[in-house]
Amino acid sequence: MLDMTRFVELMKKQAADAVAAGDPVHILYGTVGSVNPLVVITDQQLRLERDVLILPEYLTDHTVRIGERNVTFYGALKAGDKLILLRQQGGQSFLALDRVAK
Repeated sequence: MLDMTRFVELMKKQAADAVAAGDPVHILYGTVGSVNPLVVITDQQLRLERDVLILPEYLTDHTVRIGERNVTFYGALKAGDKLILLRQQGGQSFLALDRVAK
């Protein structure tokens, strides 16, 4: 049987989880501060390093096989690039959606 203190703590956690679930992502903007190592600085001055960033393939230099040919796309981030970011609930990872148009 749960004691009252434990019950109250469980209810607080459930309420906090419910509130967080209603706001699962946040849109942020950031600027690439450096490429090697990759560091993005958000508008809120949060420093994001490569291990918390999820980069789509089109924001990297990559090669794709098309028919009989390999085609290289040069989309790697450069210092100063402005990015649109989505922060995952809990703030543990950040998806780079795209560059901001200049």
